[in-house]
Amino acid sequence: VCVCVCESNRMSLPTLLSLDATEVGLEKELLKGVCHVKCLGAKTQEDAMRSDEVPEADIIAVWHTVWLTPELLKRMTKAKMVVRMGVGYDNVDIEIAGELGIPVCNVPNYGTEEVADSAMAHILSLFRQTTPLAIRVANGAVIQGPDGIAAAAGQSCVRIRGKVLGCIGLGLIGKATALRAKVFGFRVLFFDPWISDGMDKAIGIERVETLDELLANSDVISMHCNCTKENTRMMNAKAFSKVKRGAFFVNTARGELVDDDALLASLQDGTLAGACLDVHWGEPFVIDKSEPLGTKGAELVRAGKLICTPHNAWYSVQSRTEMRTLGVDSAKRCLQGKPLRNVVNKEFLQNPRVPIM
Repeated sequence: VCVCVCESNRMSLPTLLSLDATEVGLEKELLKGVCHVKCLGAKTQEDAMRSDEVPEADIIAVWHTVWLTPELLKRMTKAKMVVRMGVGYDNVDIEIAGELGIPVCNVPNYGTEEVADSAMAHILSLFRQTTPLAIRVANGAVIQGPDGIAAAAGQSCVRIRGKVLGCIGLGLIGKATALRAKVFGFRVLFFDPWISDGMDKAIGIERVETLDELLANSDVISMHCNCTKENTRMMNAKAFSKVKRGAFFVNTARGELVDDDALLASLQDGTLAGACLDVHWGEPFVIDKSEPLGTKGAELVRAGKLICTPHNAWYSVQSRTEMRTLGVDSAKRCLQGKPLRNVVNKEFLQNPRVPIM
């Protein structure tokens, strides 16, 4: 356990415990005089379960390495809140946390630019075949002359203007991606039953009423929704069977939204011309180890038809600082008795341990 104490008066201050962080220098600086800051450095839920620090912490912070299961949440006997250091909160059992009276707050207002930029980078790479060609050159291929370039790039390397991007989910990142795509000449469709009427008019894109309609009409599909019990594996064999043949697929949201076996089959049979995934089941993704994409799909990865990145779409130097600062702000509100914002488990909260908005 690494420990940074915010003030010399150790006995009088509450404690914030960051479960899966390994460095808390910024948090120490921002919370000076407000609380102690400790980092557990846990790699798994089991690491956190073994810690004597968890029951003593007044605030729990978690990134996306450790899963807050019912068993782990029940050990948080003093915790006034959980700060999820990020946007998605599928690694927290928010229903059980609510039953225990523990508000869970995410950080929805960080890194929107980074994830949208990353989604566009993947989309552009697929249409321009940048990454597959770079991989071939790195592996020693000699690609020269117009005919050689055309043969290497293949029939999937097509002009972007006029192509259709289908966004599944139109939250902050979905909207930011749609606006970027329009600049490149994409026609943008979106499917999101939770978005009020008129958003399409406001930003100049088109709404579709069903997922099937989006899948059938999109040249590239980009995932931008939270992962819940209801939409886990929403992109399954049935969904991929509706996809326009030769389309591309990009996921910077959550790996659990996709049935990997169905995705792999769609790449192998040509339904999909290529895919970029920044998020995966059972992260980290490791080629030759992660089932099934890293094993059965290893050749596709090596060829650049399936591009896998290590859940880094959110990251920049600035976004990491921004996320930590905003997470600290949420913890500070709690410790100062102010009503909490961005509570993602309001509907499940029973007798919340602190005020919420």
